[in-house]
Amino acid sequence: MTPEYIDPRNGTLIWGDFFENGGSYGILGDAKENRANISFAGLAKNTDQYEYYLESTVSYQESGFYWFVRCPRDSAQWKGLGKMFTPLNWATLWLVYISSAFLLWILSKRARMYELVEWKNFEKFLNCCQVVLVILLNSSTVRAPRTNLIRVFFLLMMFYGFSFNIIFQTIFTQRLIDPGKEKQVSNLEELVKSDLKITLLQGHEGIFRHPDNLEKEVISKYSSCIDGVEPCAARVANFGDTATVMDNKMFMEMEHKFMDERHESLLCRLSEMIMPYRISMYVTKGLPLLDTIDDIILHAVEAGLLEHWWGIEVAAMRRNAEFHSYRDLISYQVFTLNHLYVAFLLVIIGYLLSIIAFIYEIYYFKHVKRRLRDSSG
Repeated sequence: MTPEYIDPRNGTLIWGDFFENGGSYGILGDAKENRANISFAGLAKNTDQYEYYLESTVSYQESGFYWFVRCPRDSAQWKGLGKMFTPLNWATLWLVYISSAFLLWILSKRARMYELVEWKNFEKFLNCCQVVLVILLNSSTVRAPRTNLIRVFFLLMMFYGFSFNIIFQTIFTQRLIDPGKEKQVSNLEELVKSDLKITLLQGHEGIFRHPDNLEKEVISKYSSCIDGVEPCAARVANFGDTATVMDNKMFMEMEHKFMDERHESLLCRLSEMIMPYRISMYVTKGLPLLDTIDDIILHAVEAGLLEHWWGIEVAAMRRNAEFHSYRDLISYQVFTLNHLYVAFLLVIIGYLLSIIAFIYEIYYFKHVKRRLRDSSG
């Protein structure tokens, strides 16, 4: 016996289905109408509608349907700077800053109690806040402290400010290179609340046999992909405005077609499985070779041939995937001037604020103080 392979009549909707009027299409229709004896294309076993017209072989693989969305994109660099520290870290820094200013104010009051000579600017709490901020920024104050306790306080704050600046600059540089990822839809509840549209391959509506309330809300607004699963996956990967349903085999075929510049897949799977199923072949009713086919399948599964064959297919898909360049496979990041535009922007803003403050000080001492002296005189 020599098997012969024939192409399905409908190359787009390759799986096929049966109609209520008795019609059929795809590879299932080929087997029903005796155009073919065996149909295989990752078909689900124990489907009552299929089993009514055809017979299935033993199952040789397990799979399942999942929701797929676009993988999170890189965040903008300015957004990454806001994620350098957690809210608790920022609150702790503010608490240390206020507490240090308060401690400096208490030490200055103690110096006055013992009639020690100290800088008069320490007498006001706001002035102490300014002095502590200057120390934390590793800058110098107008005058050095004179009492021993405040000198020790200055030394401790200088050490703290120096250590903090090293940590801050390290994390700042890291965020300039890798600002992190945007938030991604991670479960069905977030998918319902999102603005993502739903696309389903024609014929996949039947996988929602017993949908819960969330799934009903999701599938109530879906649109069909008539030309196969690839257009659905392409829209998810390229535009990121939709979510679609694929099984494991479909995903392994599509993930190598839609890659970013780092050669990472643009398609990400949600954790919840919609429907598990077992894969089998379908044959015409009463085919005498069914038991023989089952024996061949079982021997192939036990020998590990299915995993070996599929591994060859995956390797071929990886080789056919387009690499932008060899540098895209390098795991480390190259630090370039493009990463520094946010840092330069912050420096420019800081210089502008300093110039404005300087101009205001000149105006204040030349005009406002002169008017105050003239009015008091």
